Amino acid sequence: MRKIVGICQPHFLPWQGFFEIIKNCDEFVILDDVKKSNHNKNWQISSNFRSHIKKPKIKNLKLKLSEKNNNLLINQCKLSNDQSFLKEIRKVYYKTPYFEKYFEILSYNFGIKKNLLDLNLYFLNFFLEIINCKTTLIKSSDISNDKNLKKLDYILDILKSRNCKTYLSFLGSKAYNEPKVFKKNEIELIYPKYEIRKYSQFFKREKIDYVPGLSVLDLLFNQGDESKLFI
Repeated sequence: MRKIVGICQPHFLPWQGFFEIIKNCDEFVILDDVKKSNHNKNWQISSNFRSHIKKPKIKNLKLKLSEKNNNLLINQCKLSNDQSFLKEIRKVYYKTPYFEKYFEILSYNFGIKKNLLDLNLYFLNFFLEIINCKTTLIKSSDISNDKNLKKLDYILDILKSRNCKTYLSFLGSKAYNEPKVFKKNEIELIYPKYEIRKYSQFFKREKIDYVPGLSVLDLLFNQGDESKLFI
């Protein structure tokens, strides 16, 4: 049977729309055997949260890696022992409704996961379980295909190896996706449109104006098990 497949590099605690795409796939491939991004806003190690004020602004928080090597593959990146991320999360969210329920497990896994990919995959699977998502996750490093191919050719090779009928692609891939190539390979290319589902957000137990585009962790601390209703 031909499948609906998505592909993306492993993001760190991504926003709601990321999970919406995964939920609508039969299989989702985690692109872990490519070089990590060196862009200033690198979603493999950062995510958007709100700042610690009643009328919050969006604040991008980053993990710190143990070494600055621009040639490392994503699955080779090691985390530093820096705990500033957890301190910032505690400061912002400690009075949200579900902070106590989830922060301990968050802190514990930050302590034991030393590899960036392991940490990102743990939290990805953790949240997918909460929203009852049954999509199969596969690491690209576990797929038998030509590892010497680049960008679009590599993506197409993965899709063909997974017997893909429809490719749900992120908008960020639009710069190098070539619709004619997908058509030639009989793969339907779709960029899903995500409709923002607002949820109640709190600051010191007081409801605040909704801030969109935040990490799924914001949703989890504010809505708990009901998070599945907003994806």
